[in-house]
Amino acid sequence: MTRILLIEEDLAMRALVQEWLGSAGHGYTVEICHLNRLPRLPSLPPPALVIASMMNLRGPGALELQHLRGQFTHVPVLVLSGQLGHSLHHQSETAMSLGVSALLAKPFTQTEFLEAVAKALHHGH
Repeated sequence: MTRILLIEEDLAMRALVQEWLGSAGHGYTVEICHLNRLPRLPSLPPPALVIASMMNLRGPGALELQHLRGQFTHVPVLVLSGQLGHSLHHQSETAMSLGVSALLAKPFTQTEFLEAVAKALHHGH
């Protein structure tokens, strides 16, 4: 079972993502917190993937993402955001500058989400 850490504050979105991960056979743990208040999580075993919902990717959001990337140095990160115009894969300039596997724009479909998860798990960041 693949360990996926999900950081999502919105109850409805969290439930949907959990359902989709479960239907695809992925194991996951759920942390409900703000990225800037990310608790120290047990380092072993590290998650295979971190999925984090972010309000914005500039200013404070970029600092929160740096903190997350610092805590999970070698773990791919998939960012979900309602402030993106469109989804960006790991080779996009924006995703590369942020050091994430993909930026997935809300709303997204189950297929888009599971494809982004599979690519992140397969290719890392």
